[in-house]
Amino acid sequence: MTWLENDQELVSEIGVRIGLRDPNKRALSAIVENIGADEFREVVCDLATGVGKTYITAGLVEYLFAKDVRNVMIMTPGKVVLEKTVGNFSPGHAKYVPNLEVQPLVVTRENFQRSEVGDALHDPNTLKIFIFNVHQLLKPNIKDNRATFEVNEFIGTGLYEHLQTVDDLVVIADEHHTYHEQAAKFSKAVRDLSPRALVGLTATPAEADREKIIFHYPLADAIVDEYVKIPTLAYRLNGHASVDLQLADACAVRDAKELVYLDYAVQEDLPARKPLLLVVCASISEATEYTDKLVSEHFEGDQSAVLCVTSESSDAEMLALETVERPDSPVRAVVSVSKLKEGWDVKTVAVIMVTRKLASETLTEQIMGRGLRLPFGRRVGIPLIDQLDIIDHQSYKRLLAQKNLLLEQLIPDENVRNHVREESETESGETDSSPAGLVSPDNNGGSLSSAGTGAGVPAAGPEGIAFAWSATAGSGENDGTVMDASEVLLIQEIGQRVQQAQKPTHMYKDVKFKEIYFPAQRTEITPAAFSLSAVNNGQAFSVGAKYTQEVSDRLTRKALEATRDEAGTVSIQEVQQDYLDGYQEKVPVSEVKSEVIARLRKKDLFVGTTPEKNALNRLVDQFLLGAGVGKDQDTIEWGMNRTVMAVNGLLRLIDDSYVKQTSVGIPSFRFELVEVPLSPVIYPDKPIVHKDLAGPVRDRFYRGWVRSAMPLVAFDAATTELALARLIDATSEIAVWTRLYVNGDRDVSIDVGARSYFPDLIAIDKDNVHYLIEGKADRDLTRQEVTENRLAAQRWQNHVNDSGQFPQWQYLFCSETMVKEANGSWEVLKSFASEFIN
Repeated sequence: MTWLENDQELVSEIGVRIGLRDPNKRALSAIVENIGADEFREVVCDLATGVGKTYITAGLVEYLFAKDVRNVMIMTPGKVVLEKTVGNFSPGHAKYVPNLEVQPLVVTRENFQRSEVGDALHDPNTLKIFIFNVHQLLKPNIKDNRATFEVNEFIGTGLYEHLQTVDDLVVIADEHHTYHEQAAKFSKAVRDLSPRALVGLTATPAEADREKIIFHYPLADAIVDEYVKIPTLAYRLNGHASVDLQLADACAVRDAKELVYLDYAVQEDLPARKPLLLVVCASISEATEYTDKLVSEHFEGDQSAVLCVTSESSDAEMLALETVERPDSPVRAVVSVSKLKEGWDVKTVAVIMVTRKLASETLTEQIMGRGLRLPFGRRVGIPLIDQLDIIDHQSYKRLLAQKNLLLEQLIPDENVRNHVREESETESGETDSSPAGLVSPDNNGGSLSSAGTGAGVPAAGPEGIAFAWSATAGSGENDGTVMDASEVLLIQEIGQRVQQAQKPTHMYKDVKFKEIYFPAQRTEITPAAFSLSAVNNGQAFSVGAKYTQEVSDRLTRKALEATRDEAGTVSIQEVQQDYLDGYQEKVPVSEVKSEVIARLRKKDLFVGTTPEKNALNRLVDQFLLGAGVGKDQDTIEWGMNRTVMAVNGLLRLIDDSYVKQTSVGIPSFRFELVEVPLSPVIYPDKPIVHKDLAGPVRDRFYRGWVRSAMPLVAFDAATTELALARLIDATSEIAVWTRLYVNGDRDVSIDVGARSYFPDLIAIDKDNVHYLIEGKADRDLTRQEVTENRLAAQRWQNHVNDSGQFPQWQYLFCSETMVKEANGSWEVLKSFASEFIN
C-alpha cells in the first residue's frame, strides 16, 4: 500500500518548470519513488555542495502540494540556513526560487503564535511550510521551556502537538549530517511527530546514515558536468610560508581575479560581480586578529571591506552578509569561524584560505563548498572565473595526495551499494556489469571500482574496501595502452609502489614532432690562465644590470579536474595551471650591500686588507649602479626575491673571480646540424606518469607531458633533469622541449678538448629563442670537469650566435638549488642561470 503516488510525469514537468538540473531531477525522482510506502521512511540524498539542494526542496514541495499534502516541515541546523530557507519561499526575496506555483504559508518561530497563522493551520487548502531549527523542536526540560510545546490560544494546542495530529506531514532535513551528533534526540523528536517520511539532504552524510542513501552525486561528477567551480590548490613550493604571507597571497589572488571578473561582466553586458576572499579561522579571537590584519595591511584601513562573521556577530553584520553578492557591496573579504560551515550560498567566493588544518573530509567539503557555486551561473571558459583557489602553503602536499577525499565521499557499505545498484538497472532489466561501486542511478555518474585491476591503481578504502579511479584519458592507442600528452594522475595508497615493465617492447609509430636542430660544434682548445685581476667594474656593472626589475613570487596552482569516460567512470586529474603572482615583502636596497659584505667577510678567500675592503666596496657600488641604484639611493626598496637573487649573483661573481680556472684562446671550429629528437625511438611498454614518483628510475620512461617533443622521456637525476623538465613543461612561454641523451644515435655534444659534453635539455620559447640547458647537483658544481663543460658551452653559445647562421641560442646552467629556489618560475630560473655566464 502507498500513501503517495509515484508520478514521474509530474516530476518531469516540475523539473522543466523550475529549471532543475539533471542530478536534482533524478534526486527528486528517487525521493518520490522511495517515500510512498505506508510505513515511515527515512531516506538521504547525497549531493555535492553547490549542485542545488535548494531546488530539490522546492521541487519536492511542489510535488507534495500537487498530491494534496498540506504540511511540510523543513528542519535546518542554524540561523544562516534557516533564514536562507525562509527566503527561498518568500516572493521578492533575493533567494526566492523562481517559477514556483505554490504560495505556501511559511511558519517560523517568530510568527507561529499569530492569529492568522493559527487559522491557516486548520485550513485544509493552505500549504503550510514549517521552517525551524532542530533544537526548537526538542522536548523541553526543567531549565528550558520551548515555545513550540506551550499551548497557543490560536492553535488550541502547542505547535508540536498540532503537528502530531496531522496525517500528511513530510519532514525535509536540510544539511542532514549536522543532526548526527544528537542522533537519539533528533530521531525521537522526528518520530514523535509521526511524519509520513523524513528526507535528508546533505553533501557530507554521516557514516551511520550511509544505508539510508537513495541517491548519490559526488563532487567529482559535479565538476565533470560543469555545475560547480574547479577546486584549485594554490601554494608556495617550499611550504614554509608564514600564515601572514599566506593571507597576503590570498589577497593577491583575489585582486587578480577581480580584474578578470569585472572585465568579463563588461564584455558580456552582465551585472558586475566582485570576487570574495573567505578566511576560515579556528576561533573568534583568531577571526578578530585576521580581520584587523586584512583591514590594516591589505585594504588600506577600509573597515567596510572586511566582514567578520562569528556567533557574536551583530544583526547589522548578518544583514551585510546577505548582501555581499550585490555590485554595490563594499565587502571584499569575509572572515568566519564555523558559522558559515554550511548553508551559506554565495556565488562570488573565489578564494578560500583556511587557518586551521582540514581535519576531515567532511570539514574539507563543507569549507570548500562555500566557494563552489558559479559566479555567472555557468562555466564561462575563463580559468580565473571557473576555478576556486584554495590557499594552503603548509599542507598542500597532503591535500594533493588525498584529493579523492576532496572530491568524493568515502565509499558506502554494501547495503548502500545495493540500494543504488538497484537504481542502475538497464531497461532490459540487466544490472550494470561494471565493478561494484557507488554510481549515479542512471549510470551516467562517476563510479569507484571496487577492484584494483584494469587501468586504476588499487588503494585501501574504508573498512578494507579496495578502490581505484580509472586512469584512461586522451587518445592514441599503442598495443592496447591508451595515452597522450595530457597528465592523468592515478590515486594510490601512500607507500604503494607502481609496478612498471622494465624491458622495451614497442615503439611509437607515425608520430610527428616539431623539428629541432642542434648546431654541433667541433673545436680545438688552447688552455690559458685566468685571475681575479680580470674582474673589473664592467663585470660587476653587468651583473647588476640583470636586477633592474622586480622578480615576482609566483604561486603554483593545480586544478583538480575530472573527466568521465564512455563507461561512466570518473577520473580525477591534477592539472598544472598558470602561475599567479604572490605577495612579496620589500627591504631597503642598503641591505643588499650590507648582506654581501657580511657574507663575504665570512669566507676564507676574503683577506680583510684595506685594498681588499676598498675593492669590495667598489664592486658592490658598481653592481648597484648597474641595477639602477646610485650611491645616494640606499633607501630604495627591493622585493625579497630580487634582493636574495642579487646578493647571490654578486657573490657568485666574486667567488668565481677567486678561483683559478682554465680559460681558452680562439678555437677553430665548424658546425654540423643534428636533428633532435631522433626517431623512431624504442620505449618501455608501461611508462610512468611523470608526477607519480618523486625521482626517476633508470631505464624507465615518463609520460604525461604537455610541451615535450617526445611523448616519453627518461632521466638520470630527479632534482635536476626531471625537476627542470617539469618546470619547463608547465611554462606557457615554452613552445617545445626535448631531452638529450648521451648514447643517442647521433652526436649532440659539445667538444671539451679531448672529450665530449652532453647537456640535458633543449627548449624553444614562443619567440624562437633556443635554450641549451644543463642541470647539475650542488655537490658537483666545483668539480673541474663540470666547470670545463660550462665554459665550453658558454663559448659554444657565443660562437653559434656570432655566426649569424642560426636562431638565438642561450645556455642555461642550473644548479640543484637554483631549480628548487626558482619555485616553478621560468623567468627566475633564467635569471639564476645567467649568473654563471662569464
